[in-house]
Amino acid sequence: MKQRFSKSGGTLDFFISGDRIKELFPTENYTREKFSYQLSDHFPVWVQIKTDIEGQRLNQIIQNTRKV
Repeated sequence: MKQRFSKSGGTLDFFISGDRIKELFPTENYTREKFSYQLSDHFPVWVQIKTDIEGQRLNQIIQNTRKV
């Protein structure tokens, strides 16, 4: 179902700067090294998928009912 993919995706780079560390952990005073123990050392991957397919689903139901 290619139409469900939004062509949006990427990785979340949270090692951009010390400011980013403070943004993620505002109450802590983590150095870059201590911060590295709080999160995975791999960048999280994300993808955006269109899930509002109610119209498509209704069309499928109608088409299936016509075949019967």
